[in-house]
Amino acid sequence: DGTNDYVKVPTNSSIYPTTALSISMWVKLDALDNPYTIAGGLSGGTGLTNGYAIQIYSASGLVYFRLGNGSANTLISGSISAGVWTHILCTYNGTNMQTWINGATDGSTTAVSSPIVYDTSKDLFIGTRYLWGSHILTGNIDEVAIFNTDQSSNVATIYNSGQPTDLTSLSPV
Repeated sequence: DGTNDYVKVPTNSSIYPTTALSISMWVKLDALDNPYTIAGGLSGGTGLTNGYAIQIYSASGLVYFRLGNGSANTLISGSISAGVWTHILCTYNGTNMQTWINGATDGSTTAVSSPIVYDTSKDLFIGTRYLWGSHILTGNIDEVAIFNTDQSSNVATIYNSGQPTDLTSLSPV
């Protein structure tokens, strides 16, 4: 129903890749009134020194892609609007983080040394900012795919001109 719902995925090594990562999802937020984590698997308090997260921040709608390799790393790029289905793809190729919104990137990258470090006692949550016990996303998330590879060369296939598509040929985890 888009209210107070989230998904908890039990911890396993396939959702915690260390040298390359891509996360794809479609989102439609009801409002941009809180910082929302729309995918995560992290620890380290507000520093997010372990794991990964994608957050949409407040009224700006900016997309925050966060990776922890023992240090906190954040790429801020693109923005989304409330009430509109939007595709987000965040990639990490072992060297750089990059974000695409609706198949386009603003070219921003953030250099991060691998490996990504995880607190393997933490589960993956979709639709909530779980470490702080609140901020459940209000809206919808669909077609979430996590890859243990850099999918930047497949942006056009994944975005598919704005139509969700079957991504099994790209081997999501």
